[in-house]
Amino acid sequence: MKRLIDVSSDEAKKHFLKESSYFNGDFPNYITFGPILNDVANVLGNRSYLDFKKQNPDWFPNVNYNFISNKDGRFSWRPFELMHPALYVSLVNLICEPENWARISLRLKEFEGGAVECCSSPVMSINTQSDQAAQVRNWWQRVEQRSLTYSLEFSHLLHTDVIDCYGFTFPAIAGILSHLISLAPKNEKIRLWSKVHNKMKRVPYNGYLEIWLQRVTKPKSVGISFESDEPICQVVNGKMPVLWENAWIANNGLKAALEVSKIVVSSASEEQEVITPEEVALFNDNAWAY
Repeated sequence: MKRLIDVSSDEAKKHFLKESSYFNGDFPNYITFGPILNDVANVLGNRSYLDFKKQNPDWFPNVNYNFISNKDGRFSWRPFELMHPALYVSLVNLICEPENWARISLRLKEFEGGAVECCSSPVMSINTQSDQAAQVRNWWQRVEQRSLTYSLEFSHLLHTDVIDCYGFTFPAIAGILSHLISLAPKNEKIRLWSKVHNKMKRVPYNGYLEIWLQRVTKPKSVGISFESDEPICQVVNGKMPVLWENAWIANNGLKAALEVSKIVVSSASEEQEVITPEEVALFNDNAWAY
């Protein structure tokens, strides 16, 4: 892995324009914002959104796209905000200008060597690992492993965790539910899905959960229709809701680059199992132990 502040401005720009840098949460494999980011970057080039606006975007509501996740089914809400791609690419262009990037990198390096060490500074993967996996590994090496070493020298340790790095519950649950429902007869599938959906509806305003519930129903082996008010789910169903307000944009080419249908890159009905049948069988055989 490499620290982000150690790379060139060109490498940093390439990193920031990756879909996983724009949003590092989990979406089903058929949803990605990469095509929109690429098209917007091609339209903007090295320029700013200022060259493409007819009005200031801050005059409009809903320029960025917001949705909510709930971590525990009760009061642990997590708001997500997807920055308008034109504004995001413009910001990347600005901070990755060679002079600006050199100034940012130098300033961050000036903080090193003091009494406080930042172990969460962004890193980039240099192999097949995801950047998020590299970030978690960096934290594990620099904090958790070194804590064991320091325990030989100190009697007290204050350890805080201010972020949930392991947000993989929804993909796992979606894979298990999708597989188990697919094994049932057709009429039983609808009954089982109704029970699941009715239970999940108790958690209100949870767009992130809706996206993964749709993932449960989409494979051909399940084949249940799922309608949702969540705009991303509507895009998957072939509709054209508004994710980002574009009325402030004057350039038709930029508006075309922001067409929301591009976020669906494959057929949701062809989605493969997230959890293999063997893993589900292993879970069923050992679930009694929990």
